[in-house]
Amino acid sequence: MRQPGIDRTHYRLLVRLFRELTERRELFTQFGNDGLALRTASLLYLVMIGLLSIVFALGGPPLRTYMILFQGLGAFMLFTMLLSETGNSLVNPTEAAVLAHLPINGATYTAAKLTHLLGILLYLVPATNGPPALAGLLLRDARWYFPILHLGVAALTGLLLALLCCALYGWLLRLLPPARLKAAAQTAELFTWLGFVFGGNVGKMLRDVDLAPLVYSLPVLLVAALSGLRFLSADYLVRAGAIQRGSPKRAARRSLLGPIAARWFGGQAGRAGFEYTTRLMRRDYEFRRQALGVTVSLGVVLPAFSAIRTDPFTGAFTPIHFVPHAIGFVTLMLAFLLPGGSHFHGSWIFLLAPPGAFPFFARGVWASLWLSLVLPLNLMLSAALVWFWPAAHALLFASLSLAIGTAYSVAALLVIGAVPFTEPPSRERQAALLPVILAAGLVMVLAVAAQHYLLFPSRATVGAAAAALAAAALAAHARALAALEANMRFRLAVSTGVRNAMFVEV
Repeated sequence: MRQPGIDRTHYRLLVRLFRELTERRELFTQFGNDGLALRTASLLYLVMIGLLSIVFALGGPPLRTYMILFQGLGAFMLFTMLLSETGNSLVNPTEAAVLAHLPINGATYTAAKLTHLLGILLYLVPATNGPPALAGLLLRDARWYFPILHLGVAALTGLLLALLCCALYGWLLRLLPPARLKAAAQTAELFTWLGFVFGGNVGKMLRDVDLAPLVYSLPVLLVAALSGLRFLSADYLVRAGAIQRGSPKRAARRSLLGPIAARWFGGQAGRAGFEYTTRLMRRDYEFRRQALGVTVSLGVVLPAFSAIRTDPFTGAFTPIHFVPHAIGFVTLMLAFLLPGGSHFHGSWIFLLAPPGAFPFFARGVWASLWLSLVLPLNLMLSAALVWFWPAAHALLFASLSLAIGTAYSVAALLVIGAVPFTEPPSRERQAALLPVILAAGLVMVLAVAAQHYLLFPSRATVGAAAAALAAAALAAHARALAALEANMRFRLAVSTGVRNAMFVEV
């Protein structure tokens, strides 16, 4: 530790401090120190990859193909988690201002901040590669030492990925202004999710590419990685204050949908809920970084538009069936992430609002989902369909899509459970995001199959289904709003300590 300039005493003290603050739920940038969240994430990955590896191994693939597939899948999951957590630790230095007056050098502070990445590797490497390692023994060509080999390669890969993530942020810190580092971190995560969505197409493009020059460039990449680590240890603590302040804010623009929310969704209280939710969805750092994977996953349905000329009312199957459910799924998942925010300590201000405002505020929250996501996306879908299909078919399909999206948005009210952005960021929710997205893909396939075989190509059946679904969504809307209002009141009381005046502990 002495060679890179790390003070052992300060390092141990900082690691203990970060672990204690994480356990007390006062620091949310140390996922590797959050035992409950790590165990939850590991269990989800273990079950998901375990089932996949058993099914794949029973198919009898070649050993080389099996190992490459699951090593790649595990590496991608690790890289996604490590890149996100490295960025979250470095570009959100909430405790740096408190420690700035202490004689702590940058290398010590940075090493302590990133030590929790080892905890992530300790949990997630066995969770993502343990089941494939054991299931690989079912293959015909597997030797008795295959599990040891598979886990060893996975551990080395995970350690290398952690170092590369740290080196990447070292270079970003050296090349970019500190105020732009948060935007750069989110851009890096964006490319990771784009690789997940479009990885199959990239793999096809690389089949005919000569990768030999990449092998010879490995020493250059190693030197670049070591330089990035050096930059990170030298420059981070000096620029932590500027990173925390961020870039200068632009003047707020007047919302075009605000008057509509006030007119149709509860007056000024409804407009307050709409404006508050929509603006923080664009500005809150924690929400944006967690919602990034959800919004990019919508790109999975982009290939469906290649078959947009195929009219489903002719009886032919078309991938366009996936689009309504994809819009609804993104709406539901964004609502799932809405409670967590960066500035949840300010939730007390909602206690100053009159009790009669909360029902209309809840309407505004729903309007932020329906007016900002469901309605615009379905209008764009209908405009595209009218160009290629008969107008009656396009409008009928768009009506069904709007009814499906509205039903998803009503269900979203039940998963919010609090005033948006007033709860601490939930690491359990973030860790469950990728498995939930993969599971949702299976649910969408089943829903699309039922939609194709039970509703189409009969126009009368589609129209009746759209009307029935819209009526059911409207009937459930009032109850969902009442449930959201009750949950908002309860969570505010709990988070601000008012529960002590409501209950007597015995």
